[in-house]
Amino acid sequence: MPQEVTFVNLRAYVSYGIISGMTTLLLDADAVPETSRHQIFTASRVDLNLTQPPRKFFRHGWQSWTLAAWLDPSEPPLPIRAPEFRAKDEDPAYALHKNHVSAWVGAVELEEDDILLVGSLDLSGRIELSGCALKGFYEDAREGEWLVARGKEDEVFETYASLLESKFGKTRFEKPPRVWCSWYSLLKWISEPVLLKILRELGDLPFDVFQIDDGWQDASGYWEAGKKFPSGMEAFADKVKATGRAAGIWLSPLMVSPNSQLAKDHPDWLLRDENEMPVPAGITWGGNPLALDATHPEVRRQVASSAERRDHVVQVEQVVQGRADSVPLGEREAEVALKGVLTGQKQLGGQSGGLTQDETCSEHPRRPGLNAGGRSEEDRGDEATG
Repeated sequence: MPQEVTFVNLRAYVSYGIISGMTTLLLDADAVPETSRHQIFTASRVDLNLTQPPRKFFRHGWQSWTLAAWLDPSEPPLPIRAPEFRAKDEDPAYALHKNHVSAWVGAVELEEDDILLVGSLDLSGRIELSGCALKGFYEDAREGEWLVARGKEDEVFETYASLLESKFGKTRFEKPPRVWCSWYSLLKWISEPVLLKILRELGDLPFDVFQIDDGWQDASGYWEAGKKFPSGMEAFADKVKATGRAAGIWLSPLMVSPNSQLAKDHPDWLLRDENEMPVPAGITWGGNPLALDATHPEVRRQVASSAERRDHVVQVEQVVQGRADSVPLGEREAEVALKGVLTGQKQLGGQSGGLTQDETCSEHPRRPGLNAGGRSEEDRGDEATG
């Protein structure tokens, strides 16, 4: 792990307090020098007073389909309004929040080449931009590690990435593979003859992976070759590997079609809301799938079984996880329960190892903090309009 460096005169600006039973670190941005140095703290929350309006705010997406970008802090958040898409493409608990909320890491630009970053080093971390303050919190109210770093953009983000690598492990790829993916040419309208024709026509183009995306299965939840791939996926993978490329495949192991055999045979595997109704997993090209309950031990075994079939029967070398990280899980502690599912996902991929603007800046007033679900008590009424 990179060496921890203490900020100059930091102790004069740092205090700890107990708020609602949680340890809160109160920090003034003036205490953080404009260098690439960093510090790691342990706390339930980090409240960082910026003392001046930030020029930009970096919002990190909850998963790969969620917006990750530098934003204008003076502009309100623009969530995905359609609830069918919001359920799977946004961080659901914060989609309609009045403030910008970032997943795991957030940053502000104070001046040119002067970036202040707050990053969580444990699961369930979120960072809210509230007026002239960055507020980091863990949704389950745990005490966890936080990185505070200041410097140039590349430097602070590289420091954060390095710390994550030290704690959770590194991808097995030394450099990103070059992937041809069927989705971006054909969407779900794929078949064995069509893809074999494309595989031949690629010739010696320098793709490392030939990935079959959504559409090879007959239904979500039944991860075997559909009728459009009569030779089976193992035979197709052999043809891909004969060209010197790795074979890739798309899976969505926590999503199931309502009329699939799996949903009919195992209704107890479905994630259910407070009224015991199945929870929809948004909308897809195949319709409106349901979510499997990631806390159910049989669901975890199903994911592990899919990994075994993919690895030892189909022998596909690369697996794209698809929408597994976007299924709504209800209570936020279920995010931690996903650890067991992620173990199966690592097997699927062949991996090893660990994987408000009305506030003034000169006098930063205290306001009620976000609760474990990520919303202020005063914000809860806003959800009815969503």
